[in-house]
Amino acid sequence: DVVTTSPLFQNALRVLTGRSGTTDPSLVNSTLQQHLELIRARYHYRAIVLFDLSTRQPLLMTGSVDYSPAMFERMFNTIDGSTGRWVEMAGDATGELRAGLVRAISHEAPLSRYGLFFEFDVGRLSASLNHAEAATQGIDVLLHVIHPLGAGRYYVLTEQTPLVRETSAALAEDSVEQMLGQTGGGQAKGRDHRGLEVYAQAVRVPETPWTAIATQTLERAYARAETQARVVNLALGGLFLLGLLLIQAWRRGEKLRTLARENELMRQREILFNSAEGANLTFDASGTIIEANAAAHRIYGYPASRLIGLHMRVLRPPEGRQAQQEFFAQCQPGETRTFHAELQRADGRRFLAEVTTGMSEVDGRRLLHSSVRDVTARQAIETRLRIAASFFERSNAAILIADAEGRVQMVNAAFCRVTGYTAEELMGHSWAGLQDCVAQVDAQAAATGQDPLVARSFWEGELPQTRKDGSNYPSRVILTAYADANGRIEQYVMVHTDLTRIHEAETRLQYVASRDQLTGLPNRTQMELTLEELVLQALQGGAPFVFVMLNLDRWRSINDSIGFTTADQLLKLVAERLSQHFLGERHVFRFGGDEFAVLLTGEAAADYGTLMDRLLISMVQPLQLGAQTFQLTCSAGVSLCPALGLARDDLITQANIALQVAKQQGRNTWRLYNPAMGHSSYEDLALMQDLRQAIVRNELHLHLQPQFATADRRLIGMEALLRWKHPERGNIPPITFIPMAESSGLITEIGHWVLHEACRQWSGWRDQGLAPPPIAVNLSALQFHQAHFIQDVADALQRHGLPPGALELEITESLLMSDVDAAIERMHELERMGVRLSIDDFGTGYSSLAYLRRFPVHKLKIDRSFVTDISEDGGAIAVAVINMAKSLRLTVIAEGVETEEQFDFLRTHGCDEVQGYLCGKPMPAGDLEPLLRQNKSTPTARPA
Repeated sequence: DVVTTSPLFQNALRVLTGRSGTTDPSLVNSTLQQHLELIRARYHYRAIVLFDLSTRQPLLMTGSVDYSPAMFERMFNTIDGSTGRWVEMAGDATGELRAGLVRAISHEAPLSRYGLFFEFDVGRLSASLNHAEAATQGIDVLLHVIHPLGAGRYYVLTEQTPLVRETSAALAEDSVEQMLGQTGGGQAKGRDHRGLEVYAQAVRVPETPWTAIATQTLERAYARAETQARVVNLALGGLFLLGLLLIQAWRRGEKLRTLARENELMRQREILFNSAEGANLTFDASGTIIEANAAAHRIYGYPASRLIGLHMRVLRPPEGRQAQQEFFAQCQPGETRTFHAELQRADGRRFLAEVTTGMSEVDGRRLLHSSVRDVTARQAIETRLRIAASFFERSNAAILIADAEGRVQMVNAAFCRVTGYTAEELMGHSWAGLQDCVAQVDAQAAATGQDPLVARSFWEGELPQTRKDGSNYPSRVILTAYADANGRIEQYVMVHTDLTRIHEAETRLQYVASRDQLTGLPNRTQMELTLEELVLQALQGGAPFVFVMLNLDRWRSINDSIGFTTADQLLKLVAERLSQHFLGERHVFRFGGDEFAVLLTGEAAADYGTLMDRLLISMVQPLQLGAQTFQLTCSAGVSLCPALGLARDDLITQANIALQVAKQQGRNTWRLYNPAMGHSSYEDLALMQDLRQAIVRNELHLHLQPQFATADRRLIGMEALLRWKHPERGNIPPITFIPMAESSGLITEIGHWVLHEACRQWSGWRDQGLAPPPIAVNLSALQFHQAHFIQDVADALQRHGLPPGALELEITESLLMSDVDAAIERMHELERMGVRLSIDDFGTGYSSLAYLRRFPVHKLKIDRSFVTDISEDGGAIAVAVINMAKSLRLTVIAEGVETEEQFDFLRTHGCDEVQGYLCGKPMPAGDLEPLLRQNKSTPTARPA
């Protein structure tokens, strides 16, 4: 049983049949031969035969014994399933007996075709029972016991015929031995094989079909009672002795069988240990490796000579060694645990492993046995399968899986949600959408001459689908067909996405992409497309057309004054007026901001001059927005195609140049582009590019204009004025580059530089021991409304160490009126930082007294235009501003004071401070130092 049920033995037989593994069958055949020979020699079998029941032929045979075909037939005919059966065969020509056990390997195919026969050495068996006593009186006995008095003989018989025969004659059929051999036990009186009258006693030998028979002649039986008793006692003693011998033989056999099983188990364990695909290791109580199989060397990357003797901690990454030690300490004999852990190879690479451990205790010595399987690849596969399953269930795309006939096998939640069907309603039924898709693919394949199977392997396109309620919807479909090894389709996977919202979004996006969101007019992108189309038509001999660029005059000031919300509403009214003015073959676009574009074609293009003149008249008409009335003007530039250009960008550039010329020539007019305009525009563009590099190249610098008290002409302040010295053009006046900076957005970067440079200059004078008065810096609207402006001012004050009151910021009225509440909040933040605030060019904006009372300002600056006209009506405005400021307890300063008459007028009417060419021109910082040294007694800062 141990041999035939061995898994390794059975696996070797499977290899012989070609059903398992990749091992060379000839190698397995040789191994089996060696294995059976080892069993035969160790347990003293005469022979072991492995045979094939299907062919009734022996496959392997150990031992130098020849069997006749009749003996093989006896083996085959005795087998009854996988239970061992005793078989005896009347031997070869010599009549020698052959006896042993025969059985099939297994009931299950393919092993059911194999059987084994173990032949016992009968001589050795006899010798173990009766010490190989010699036969007497010419009779060859297999087993006999001689009575000490010579008064009895014992024979061993089989069920059919005695194992021992006289050399001269066979047993008579009516002999007592023959009779008792057939019954297998009991007592009888009769003639023995010699013809003598005897008494006989028979018992069946356990575990065999043999019978032990004791005989005694009647002559001896009727002897004196004492002699008879001795004879009987001796006979019984002989039987008892025989029983003891048989029991001893059985026990010895059990020990041999047990030892054989143990040796076989040890051998199987060794084979399993070394042939396992996973790493098998054994550790002693200290955690040292004392045994490792070949797979362990391969998996961990250690040669055999190095792995044995290493400590278990080298097999774990450093962060896992503490947990490993704790686990080892907790293991108890008999426990088995399986877990996953990250392990480490000899080269430091890590891998995920499934570890099964168990501890045993042998002779008081604890051993830990560990079986390790690298599951990194399996884990990756499981992860991919888990991701695939998660994608299938959670995907927003509708997924359907069907068999080759199109019957639904599986759908995800998105499919049910999109189509309105439940999974139960679809399972096992055909899906019309899949059938339509396959038909579409086949039709396209037929049209292109492609193999339909190849076409079905992957197809992507748009197809309409139908919901449960009968409604149709557009969908994007991906069809994939999977075929078997023979090219037959086994499964379809169909993924489709409902495109309804996408189509709606595309429509909306197309509208948004081509329309201005504020006015609803076609936007710049649509204008460029239309212009491109008209240019192409003109190149092909089409009709000429006119391109017009429109811009609202002084829109920045208006926008800053009325706020963005009101300005947007006003732009809508302008767009409506333009649309009403340009009807028919005219296209109106919003170019951006306060800029619009118009394309005139057909008769409108021929009469563009009249249309432009009427436009200026139309635009100047008042616009009513709620309770407010606005009167706007615009400037326009006109370019002709194909007279002046045949490229889209050229036409836009020409119209823009003409627009700038119209603005420079007084606004509220229009100009037709001519080539002479392009030269000055190019110069302006070049100057703009130079301005972008002016800060980097240190071309910008500050001039400072002193400010004096009217009472004693004492220096009480200074205003920082920006200057630009161009390396080629020399000094560029602020009136030229400041508008460029504002229109391009560079004003914020320049304003940042001016703020920090002014603070640095003031700090430098203080470090020289001078007492500079407060320094004033002008702010632009863009700079003031920047999100980080307040932090920028705080950084400048902290970096250069300016005390409260040393910095003054000048803000225009229009800047404050763009968003009054936000402006007031920012002004309070600046005031809390110690920054003084003044309103520049007061009287030219739109501020009201109600707003002015809310602004936390300290000073009003009268615009130079009112100072220049002081001898005329302007004097009255200056006096009104002074009186209003006094009522609000504000300091008043006048700029542009150039004559003593102006100075005396302002001082007489209560103006506190003046600045202008009369008292001091703007000068470099070095030229101002003498004034500062004369003014050492002046306080560094006045209370805020």
